[in-house]
Amino acid sequence: MPRKAPHQDPTARVGQQFALYRTRVGSRPIDRLTWALRLAQRPRDTITAADWENIRHEIAASLETSGHRGESVQSVHLPDVGEAQEIQVDLATFFGKLLRGEEIYPKPSLRRPTYRLNRGSGRWERWELGTPDLVDALLEVLIPAWGHLIRECAALRVRGKGEERCGTWFVAWRPYQIYCSARCHNRAGARAFRERAARRTNRRRARARSV
Repeated sequence: MPRKAPHQDPTARVGQQFALYRTRVGSRPIDRLTWALRLAQRPRDTITAADWENIRHEIAASLETSGHRGESVQSVHLPDVGEAQEIQVDLATFFGKLLRGEEIYPKPSLRRPTYRLNRGSGRWERWELGTPDLVDALLEVLIPAWGHLIRECAALRVRGKGEERCGTWFVAWRPYQIYCSARCHNRAGARAFRERAARRTNRRRARARSV
């Protein structure tokens, strides 16, 4: 007689599933900021319906980890797919303005905090104007603490045209880090080495012609 599978409490099973989403988002603030940057940069045409289902749960997990218990992944406030898509667009707009050093104002239809770069300290400050929306709830702690470390990768693309850059948004782990990955760092180093070698060769040739 076949053995019956042990009964599992549905609540425990749901809890295990949401624990996975919390792991994807990360428990540390810098991990959650990295997750938000990656979400903002995902091409819309590559995101499937299953991906959106995961993303909406990840958003809720990030909100809960940030201390917004009212947006728990197990609550009725779990964003639907349309809201998740809007959050992705708003995150991309937010980070784009941040990297340009622009002040980030509330939407005309919403009263939400404004973010402003303090040129003296080099850090972002948050000015409370009203009830935060979901994007601000995701970023209200992260941007003042870590926003000044968000960079745009300066490495040239492998098959880019002219001076086309990688342009990936990332959180720098070191004060002077300008490349998003070891691959971009190594590619930029190899390019710089070839350029120095070419300059040395040209100088030797110029000296040889002048003799």
